[in-house]
Amino acid sequence: MPALTYFERIRFDSRSRRVLISKHGNDGDKTTFFQDKDGSFTGYRKSAVLRRDNYLGRHPGCVEKSDWNAAICSGKFANLFLYSSARLEMTLIRDDYPNNPLSLKGIAPTYQPIVQLEKTYTMHWDGRAPDKLYIKPGEFNRGDWLRVGICYPSGTTFKITRGLWRQSQYKQTLRRVYNVADVDRSNGDAYFWDEGHRLLFIKVVARFNREGWYYCSVKGCEEITIEAHMRSGERSDCRHRAYGPYRTSPHHVNLQRA
Repeated sequence: MPALTYFERIRFDSRSRRVLISKHGNDGDKTTFFQDKDGSFTGYRKSAVLRRDNYLGRHPGCVEKSDWNAAICSGKFANLFLYSSARLEMTLIRDDYPNNPLSLKGIAPTYQPIVQLEKTYTMHWDGRAPDKLYIKPGEFNRGDWLRVGICYPSGTTFKITRGLWRQSQYKQTLRRVYNVADVDRSNGDAYFWDEGHRLLFIKVVARFNREGWYYCSVKGCEEITIEAHMRSGERSDCRHRAYGPYRTSPHHVNLQRA
């Protein structure tokens, strides 16, 4: 479901259960999401409804709706499109909720989590990480960003580029830096390989403007390509190494009543 999906000027009868989100384990059920622009659906303006156990969009100020199997939250949201060369289960974890992962099986194998922007994440796999991974920001406006640390086996080397899908314009090879702070300070043109924790850090940043309902920018679909050359076949699940050092604390955000 696109992150831009929203309701506005909605009317209901007196029933309190306005939606019921499935508890099934399909990717689409896990990532159910829509926004409420004016508060007519939830009672909170500029809010978002997501499944109760999806912590990619949570904060301590979210309102729990157990009878909906949902939480009402707020923030800036977008789609992250991930295309993998291997058919694996992918787990995405937000650094301020390390005990609440979201695992997706993918389709063909494509993963489409909705993420909260200006947050940091780690990504893990139920086997050896894919040789190639394509990351496409969807519904990002220019300057929108997130940071992700992707788990790979020890000894891996990388070729990482960013550009526009099926275009040679604006193609750029990411430069290597030697700490995550330099990745955070970058405009998305740098990567850091923390081999001790087996995490490759990149910053996904939209470089171009986007108009209307389009997923992609006016220049085309932005894309980061990671080619990994792995000498080990070890499973690429580093969450026990990452949290620890990359755990952060969640920040309370107040919802706006309609």
